[in-house]
Amino acid sequence: MSGALWTPELAVLRGFPTEAERQQWKQEGITSSESGSFLQLLLEGNYEAMFFNSVTQNIFNSTMKTEEKIDSYLEKQIVTFLDHSIDLDKTERQQLIFLLGVSSLQLFVQSNWTGPPVDLHPQDFLPSVLMQQFNEVKGLDAVVLSMLILDGESVYSLTSKPILLLLARVILVNLRHKLTAIQAEEILRQELEKKETPSLYCLLGDVLRDHSCYDKAWELSRHRSARAQRSKALLHLRHKEFQECVECFERSVKINPMQLGVWFSLGCAYLALEDYGGSAKAFQRCVTLEPDNAEAWNNLSTSYIRLKQKVKAFRTLQEALKCNYEHWQIWENYILTSTDVGEFSEAIKAYHRLLDLRDKYKDVQVLKILVKAVSDGMTDRGGNVATSLKGKLQELFGRVTSRMTNDGEIWRLYAQVYGNGQSEKPEENEKQLFIDVASGEVSMELADEVAAMDALVTELQDLSNQFRNQY
Repeated sequence: MSGALWTPELAVLRGFPTEAERQQWKQEGITSSESGSFLQLLLEGNYEAMFFNSVTQNIFNSTMKTEEKIDSYLEKQIVTFLDHSIDLDKTERQQLIFLLGVSSLQLFVQSNWTGPPVDLHPQDFLPSVLMQQFNEVKGLDAVVLSMLILDGESVYSLTSKPILLLLARVILVNLRHKLTAIQAEEILRQELEKKETPSLYCLLGDVLRDHSCYDKAWELSRHRSARAQRSKALLHLRHKEFQECVECFERSVKINPMQLGVWFSLGCAYLALEDYGGSAKAFQRCVTLEPDNAEAWNNLSTSYIRLKQKVKAFRTLQEALKCNYEHWQIWENYILTSTDVGEFSEAIKAYHRLLDLRDKYKDVQVLKILVKAVSDGMTDRGGNVATSLKGKLQELFGRVTSRMTNDGEIWRLYAQVYGNGQSEKPEENEKQLFIDVASGEVSMELADEVAAMDALVTELQDLSNQFRNQY
């Protein structure tokens, strides 16, 4: 089968069929086959339907060993279908799997960049025993993301539906040697012999990962192909050739400025070059095109911090948190920026949120700044005296010490909030007496009693925080 060509391959690569191709498929009976129904769904953009098809459901509806890795399971099931299924002939099985891989990639792009939202979930096509290994889909996503590390680089942690990218990689990369009936390069070269076009050369560049193909497309387009420069930039980015990457991206967005993903990648490349003016401009365009892109807001704030525009960074992080209230790294950036610009009340709020998200969160430097601000009566960015935050800071320390009962440094800071190391509450002073000044540890004979007492405090304060977060 290695010499055979599948007629619809070019249309799949192009993304749409010509009328002549449709007529040819009819004559050859392609549309009436199982792979033909998949092809129709793909060209209509109805990618989700392919995953609900009985063929796809049967491929993945099999017993899975508890200790089996997800990528190994996917690969095993697909190989089993390709090599041993008796319901379809070998060529059609390969065509079906190829179309499933392309659809997986299309859905991943749709979910993360182009929209609309994808209404497909892992449990819709993966076996229940796999889903039972995780308390929630986020757990599965974390495992999948760890498998998608490439050249030491991890995938963006907030990527949506990474299982689709993993499946596409298994089919189109790991198992491409099994798809002998699919001859993309040969088809493209045959079409180029008929007529050279920029889009065909871009597709050939994608297959071969060859800069010269994109250069040819650029010349043929008379320097008007945003696609050629975008693809060339992505190839440079893959090889960490950041200067060449930004030059190509800049040409691409100059032709088509509505490319959200390109602006984001351009910003990341500028960050790698430590060109923070360039990254700020790129991420600003990102949030203009997609105002709820939390990662773009976060990266924009990083650019402002590097440019020493800290107030801009603070405001930008506030926008980032509106988009994603659960992202602890954004909260960590927010707390540091808040203390830096004198937004002490916001820093206290951020510390509480970090304790919600990370049970043992600890930043002594931030606590020192807050204690000094309250103790010395410093003014915040709005001109208010920080002494007014004493009660809120005491509440924060009460929560922190309930979770870190043996940290002498934090207890000493707690005492300073009250002045002269003395609390208005006798029990707090009693705790201070049993801290070893040299080691900073709570005496062993009292450690158990402290832990038991503070377990109750933790429970009450967590309940209080739940009520507070509702308003």
